[in-house]
Amino acid sequence: MYILSAGLALFACACILSILLAAQAHRRIRAASLGAAPVGTPYLQYLEDKRQLNAYGYAQLLRRGRSGFGSFSMSFATMSVFGCAALYFGPVYELAGPWAYGLGLPLVALFAVIVGAAVAELASSMPTAGACYHWSRVAGGRSWGRGALLLRTLSDISMLALLNGAAAMLIDMAAARWIGYAAGGWSVLLWTVGLLVGQAAAAAFGRPGGDRLLGGVSWLQVGLVVAVVAGLLLLFEPGLQPAAYLFSAGAHGSGDYGWLQLGAAIVLLQRFFVGADNAAAGSEESSGPSVQVPWGIYLSTVYGFILAYVLCVFVTLSITGPVAGAGGGGLFLALISDIWGSLSPYASTVLYVSVIVCLWTSGLGVLTASSRQWFAYHRDGRNSWSRWLQHIDSRRQTPQRLILLLAAVAGGAAAALWLWQPWAAAGQSRLVYLSAASTIGFNLSLLIPLALRYRLTAPAPERGAPCWQLGSLSRPLRLTAILWLLTTALGAAMLLSPTASGHLALTLLALLLLWSLTRLLSGRWRVAAPPGRAELLAQERGYRQL
Repeated sequence: MYILSAGLALFACACILSILLAAQAHRRIRAASLGAAPVGTPYLQYLEDKRQLNAYGYAQLLRRGRSGFGSFSMSFATMSVFGCAALYFGPVYELAGPWAYGLGLPLVALFAVIVGAAVAELASSMPTAGACYHWSRVAGGRSWGRGALLLRTLSDISMLALLNGAAAMLIDMAAARWIGYAAGGWSVLLWTVGLLVGQAAAAAFGRPGGDRLLGGVSWLQVGLVVAVVAGLLLLFEPGLQPAAYLFSAGAHGSGDYGWLQLGAAIVLLQRFFVGADNAAAGSEESSGPSVQVPWGIYLSTVYGFILAYVLCVFVTLSITGPVAGAGGGGLFLALISDIWGSLSPYASTVLYVSVIVCLWTSGLGVLTASSRQWFAYHRDGRNSWSRWLQHIDSRRQTPQRLILLLAAVAGGAAAALWLWQPWAAAGQSRLVYLSAASTIGFNLSLLIPLALRYRLTAPAPERGAPCWQLGSLSRPLRLTAILWLLTTALGAAMLLSPTASGHLALTLLALLLLWSLTRLLSGRWRVAAPPGRAELLAQERGYRQL
């Protein structure tokens, strides 16, 4: 009874906190907008956004004009509620049982909302494509910015290998049945490389097409969640488990559990929210980025939590004894296929393909955001190598060279993992290791700018410019976000090895070495002056405005 009450209270707290923080931010935006000159047309809005970017010393090179929904979709599609459910529902259920979704998911979401609000403030204060790199560089120097970017790249490469590897496994199994070859082996690696090539081509194509794709997949995920839940209520409502089943811990609700298993489930559940800040990397392509991008980050976290909670709760309640035996990573697909397969023989195929599309699109969002952050980093460099890498194609207005380079690195990482141990042979351990690596990189890349900014007083927003701020709530929320990110990063480090204490010590040592190295190099890197007016005009000469 107490666990049931705690689970319901956590869910209510997450919902109430989401509403309160959104209301606080909206009030401050309206108050800041009272003295601002109205922007009447898209072109005038573009000029205002360009003026703000030029004030930082940067030319407008990426194509501006992404809408508020486009910013939301860039984060929401990358988080991929449906794709994450397909990957993590079974493993998390085996670790912690129904408790993971009745109690664990609301707990993770409560802190994810706090992190989302703190990151939204950072994105509003500096709306550039650098995201965590620029936030860290402004607050602590170039070395801290480089460290945050490298950690984020570790997360991005891990996510690309995980998402494309999982999608390749699904494609390989389906293609083997249809074509008649032996699944596994080199075919999975070839499918993985093919998916990466497709993502690189889509990312290099440019913003308008990518926005439509991400927006369409965002609506697709909403429709899939509604369809799955409606199918459960329509077909299995009398046979659903009682609500108390959601709060029983242990594998399949057996009550036999350990605290390490529950902690591991919490860490894996955080993967539902990795990538929520991707909209910040698209700030220089967004219209009104000081407001639209923070809302995209925050609302994608809130709506992602609601959809993930509804989906996972109803799927958990549909589990019966015989079906639960499927277990593993295929439990989610097995459950929803049984539900819709009884209605139509084509429904299972549609759901199967939809999972692949969601995973692939999530990887596309990761690759797009990572290329923008590296573009911002090399734009600050003054050597010939950086100038060559940060080149923007004047027709597509994307950093195509960086996109191809990052895709090649991700492909090399996937090939190295396959050569070390093929995906099918690695089983669930590959999912856990890549998830832990992506969580560590993601958490620390956000922890650095949040911690650096916490010790500073928040800069005053530009006069008359709307800004996404939380006022007096900022510092306590930022401190809470720092503690949560650090705790879950340490928890993710423990997943990397059965020897949890050894990996915890190695993680602390790595953090100490990172701090010492960046402090040592902070005075040795010379940052040239920002480009002058003539250079900015030359860079913008080939820009297509709208």
